[in-house]
Amino acid sequence: MCSDWGIAEPTPTPAPPTAVATPLDRLPWVDCVVRELPGDPRTEVHPRQVPGAAWSPVRPTPVRAPRLRAWSAEVATQLGLPAEPDAQHADALAQVLAGNDVVAGTTP
Repeated sequence: MCSDWGIAEPTPTPAPPTAVATPLDRLPWVDCVVRELPGDPRTEVHPRQVPGAAWSPVRPTPVRAPRLRAWSAEVATQLGLPAEPDAQHADALAQVLAGNDVVAGTTP
């Protein structure tokens, strides 16, 4: 269903064994852009033109000791996430949102 940009059933991807599961792991991630649009085959990271590509793969720069500074209870509830994450999930969410970890089923 991705070709019409509708919501599709995601293909489950197991989380890495060292990752702490987060509430984000329960969301149905669909990577239509990565799967259907042409990507840049080069992986070096520097400003450049990428003719014929809609996206380029980039690994985020790790952040030391990230913290969850804000959380929207209203948006979280709409997504089926907890209104307030507990301490363990807050730390794991900070790692994901900072780019240190990748949510299972997503493509960085």
